[in-house]
Amino acid sequence: MPSSWQERLDAASTEEEVVTLCRDFLAQFSAYEISQLPEGCRPSRLLDGNDVSEYAFDLIRHRCDDGLGAEYAAHRLTAFFTGATGRLTQILHRRSQDDAAGDSQAQSA
Repeated sequence: MPSSWQERLDAASTEEEVVTLCRDFLAQFSAYEISQLPEGCRPSRLLDGNDVSEYAFDLIRHRCDDGLGAEYAAHRLTAFFTGATGRLTQILHRRSQDDAAGDSQAQSA
């Protein structure tokens, strides 16, 4: 059983698993910690991989250091969601390769 968040991301094999992990990761932050983030760095709905990627880009795009202690939470969120986006890219790439292989097998049959 993977123990770290990165190991859990690495073990995820579907987009849905990554999204679920992202929700679980966010759940460990208190409402207070989230409220201390600048508005542009606060999470919103995470329904699919696109939402995960958009949030990762929002975190990277904004300088989330407000001088009030939000920097640590923002750093953790940025690191995790950047990793989640990378894992989604790997999963989607593998899926497209599998689809292409399936198409070529169907055409040769």
